[in-house]
Amino acid sequence: MKNPKGFGTVVKLTGNRRRPWEIRKTNTHFYDSQKKCYVKKQVSLGYYATKEEAILALAKYNEMNYDLDLSNLTFDNIWQRVKNELKVSKSRMSSYKSSYKHFEALKNMKIRDIKTLHLKNVFSDPNISPYSKSDMKIICNKVFNYALQNDLVTKNYTQFIKLDKIQTKLVRTVFTKEEVAGLWEHADSDWAAAFMLLLLYSGMRSKELIDLKYEEVDLEAGTINIEEAKNQSSVRFIPIHKRTLPLFKEFLSRSRPGKQAIIKPNGHPVYYKNMINRELPRIVEYIGAKHTLHECRHSFITRAYQCNVDLLKIQRLVGHKPDTITFQVYTHLTTDELREALNTIDY
Repeated sequence: MKNPKGFGTVVKLTGNRRRPWEIRKTNTHFYDSQKKCYVKKQVSLGYYATKEEAILALAKYNEMNYDLDLSNLTFDNIWQRVKNELKVSKSRMSSYKSSYKHFEALKNMKIRDIKTLHLKNVFSDPNISPYSKSDMKIICNKVFNYALQNDLVTKNYTQFIKLDKIQTKLVRTVFTKEEVAGLWEHADSDWAAAFMLLLLYSGMRSKELIDLKYEEVDLEAGTINIEEAKNQSSVRFIPIHKRTLPLFKEFLSRSRPGKQAIIKPNGHPVYYKNMINRELPRIVEYIGAKHTLHECRHSFITRAYQCNVDLLKIQRLVGHKPDTITFQVYTHLTTDELREALNTIDY
């Protein structure tokens, strides 16, 4: 029985083959300069062991209204499509662009032909930095996920690429007594200096303080209820240090229910990126040293230890999970006990 027009054909190839049955379908018409006319161009869709398998496969292609142009997409074809849909920063895209250069051997290969061995050959280059390889793996994942979504491959071979962990050593520097004193000198006139002091005297993460809501600060009770945190241990009640209570009052005087607790004098909330890019460089003028926001937390924990605050109370204040089941479950500390410990911490 003849197939309908445009349905495709099943052809048996000559020779001794494991999969002699090939399915073909007309992809498009192209202009033949020698014949001076448009001719049909057929593409191969796969090979099968039996005629029945080939017919079923061809029927599936037609049932799915399969885009034959997709079946021949190369690694580069897909990356160009995926890249245009990414919502990343210019610097991140620049990093991807630089790392993508290492895929030269795969760029023109059809995605359906790329296997684990091809990827391993690319990633095994010792001249490629670990950071570039990390970007390359992200690119590979996105390309193969696109191929999976469009039934061009049966698996994402990127999963078999294992990269060595990038060893990064962060050097943290705690605030000195003189640097903290410099912040206190400007706390009344510069909200950013006051913000840093709140971190230094509470041990809170910068995001916890930025996200803190008006209702979560009880000035009368002198407590903070941290409800939005990175994990269950970080959800906690902590007291407000007696030295920073006036600073909290000033910030909250500009806020209102439903809004962030920490409001700048211009009526706007604090944003992390602005704090990093604009305010921290100014703080250097007051204290004569560069610090990150997270170093405030390091400084608090270090100073608490130096002031002989016991480990469990430090863990409760900063939202760290205690080390043993005894401390996790069976030890209870009141807010007053934590307040007494907190108020012994000074710089």
